[in-house]
Amino acid sequence: MPVEEPPSAVTAACPGCGQETLQTVLRGRQSSTTAVTTIDATVQCTECERVHHVLLKEPAPLSVPVVISRGNESRRTKAQLYADDELEVGEIIVVDGMDCKLTGIEDKDARRVDAAAVKDVATLWTKAFEELAIKFAINLHQKTITKVVEAKATDLFTVGEEHLFGRLRVTIHAIKTEERLLKRGSAEAGEIRRVFAAPTPLGERTHRPDKRSRQALRDQEEHRR
Repeated sequence: MPVEEPPSAVTAACPGCGQETLQTVLRGRQSSTTAVTTIDATVQCTECERVHHVLLKEPAPLSVPVVISRGNESRRTKAQLYADDELEVGEIIVVDGMDCKLTGIEDKDARRVDAAAVKDVATLWTKAFEELAIKFAINLHQKTITKVVEAKATDLFTVGEEHLFGRLRVTIHAIKTEERLLKRGSAEAGEIRRVFAAPTPLGERTHRPDKRSRQALRDQEEHRR
């Protein structure tokens, strides 16, 4: 049974507080098998500072096959997940240190399901949540130009929101997601296929710009002064 360094802190019952609290690990060891991880350590409660001994046994994580998609490329890897954890399509999980959106679950009966316990999973399909290139189609009356905004997958884009591209200030009038066309409301960057916008009429500013453009607008207005 391999012996490892224990974590720097654990959650455990404190005899001083009479409840589960965060405990700083002073010394000890951790050992793992394919079924269980054992932590045998001397700890100090972060609430009452009592020093005591703990022996914790937790299920060892399972190594689950994962497919990560990024743009037009996909790769296979594995994620360490606990058997009884529940997974659901649409949630965010961490794989290889990256935030990934869970887009598909295949169970051990080779069925695609919307949710499952980790112990019942054969393969997970995910989409990497890194900086995304959100494409804006900007209608300039006689032509349409394309601009790009870099955003995190969970950043919100809202119909009526302003964005600044150099000296061109535009307002979003529609958002095409993976499932529908929004003419009001918001969508997360990770769901967006394209944003449709038009120049904001001169002197008309009924909506605040998004946080990515707000500083640029302030800088531009300072320059005009």
